Amino acid sequence: MGASLKLVPSFLYYSLFRLMNTKDTLYVPEMTLIDLLRRNVAAVAQLKAVVSQEGYLTYQSLEDRSNQLAHLLLETGVSPGIT
Repeated sequence: MGASLKLVPSFLYYSLFRLMNTKDTLYVPEMTLIDLLRRNVAAVAQLKAVVSQEGYLTYQSLEDRSNQLAHLLLETGVSPGIT
């Protein structure tokens, strides 16, 4: 049996699903999945996003670290579309 990796915890998946499927939700076609996730980080900022034997990262700290990595990659010349 192979290992599985769950990228989005069930509670967050269903929260996003409910958010995107209510009449009261403002639909903005230009928003990407990343935009939607960033918009919702504040609501779950201090919840555990990644847990390991060494400790955990909250959604906010994960967001901060991913932004740091993105800026580092841009500084070294990596840009969208380069493989």
